[in-house]
Amino acid sequence: MKHWFLAGIIILLLGCRKEGDTQPPSVTLVQPQSEFTFLNFGETLQIAANFSDNESLSKYILTVQGETTGEFFVSTSGELNGTKDDFAQLFVFEDVQLPSDEYLIRITVEDEAGNQASDFSTVQLFEAPKVLENIGVIQSESTSNLWILQDDDWQSQGNYSFNATPAFMGSFHQELLLGEENSGNIHRITPENWSGDGLLNFGETLAEDFINDVYFYDKAYFLSLFSGQIVKLNANLMQSMSFDLPDNFRPEQVVATEDAIVVEAVQIGTGSRLLMSFNPFTGVFQGSTNVEFDVVQLLPFEGNFAVFGATAMGFFNTSGNTFSEQNLYVSSEPVSDVVIADFGLYSVAHGDGVYHYRLGDNVIIFPSDNISIKSLSFDPVVGVTYGLSNSGVHTFSILNGNLLQTWNTPVEMDHLFLHFNK
Repeated sequence: MKHWFLAGIIILLLGCRKEGDTQPPSVTLVQPQSEFTFLNFGETLQIAANFSDNESLSKYILTVQGETTGEFFVSTSGELNGTKDDFAQLFVFEDVQLPSDEYLIRITVEDEAGNQASDFSTVQLFEAPKVLENIGVIQSESTSNLWILQDDDWQSQGNYSFNATPAFMGSFHQELLLGEENSGNIHRITPENWSGDGLLNFGETLAEDFINDVYFYDKAYFLSLFSGQIVKLNANLMQSMSFDLPDNFRPEQVVATEDAIVVEAVQIGTGSRLLMSFNPFTGVFQGSTNVEFDVVQLLPFEGNFAVFGATAMGFFNTSGNTFSEQNLYVSSEPVSDVVIADFGLYSVAHGDGVYHYRLGDNVIIFPSDNISIKSLSFDPVVGVTYGLSNSGVHTFSILNGNLLQTWNTPVEMDHLFLHFNK
């Protein structure tokens, strides 16, 4: 009985001692040693630390987080034992999506009583360079064929049992989205093997609807639906916002910036065409204005929007919801597609070639070859515009408009896309 009593006293004293431990543990970050550490994509960062405590260590928490972007390079934790312990690990910078930033290294140690201490350092990360990995074309028929250019030769990647609407390559997700022409179904095609991983299910909202356009901005997709809705999907492709156009209007193109969501809308019955602006956070209608021509492409321009039609163009100001026609076209051939290029230039595919316009300065670069292009894409890595004709894929210089290279396609294709690593 006496032994049990003494054992109880000892346990009670030890328990009281731990609860009364208010002395924080100690942590020293020994690697990296310098506050001016630089890390390029593909390189390895070594982080090492020493821990100690007067009683008993419990765990450590390590984060390496961008001070501007908030993105994490490292986020990990682990158990510690005894009164002294250490940590050392190598971390390879291999995430191509991780942006350049100054990253704060924070290592925190906690003892069994819950006391904490931290040490800090910084590392400057330089993001992975953007690389063009694939050039792809799609033939839209009852079964859509997808081809990828490999070693200057077109390789068939398989057929899809539906007629594909214009292809869309996600700038953030780097996945190919193919819409079915006669339904609201969207197929996600992964670049690893260019196989589909099933339909994207957005719920009943899109189940029996048609998708007219898809626009990608700030890690989100904006979809215009035939039923009269605009739907926003977040980075996980889950619906995060939706709103209806005014009654009797059907959306065509949609484009988004931090200032506004702009929709080209057609009035049912009359065919009148309007440009409508909506609040980018709430979807509240902000105003509209008429436009007298069919819109081929609607793109951001200096805080407002450039409106490219087949034979005329102009500018839509969302602050006053006004449209001014300022036609800069020098070709009488109709426009089929437009993309934003480098140096403030817009590549415009006329029926007689690809022209490059710098809208603010009215600079025009003429094409050197009479090639009718129906689909455009731009490679910012080397600064060339890609164009799809009935016979193949061509590249054009944005410096002088010259034709640089041509890859003839095995059959006539309908859509062109570029696949980058990020």
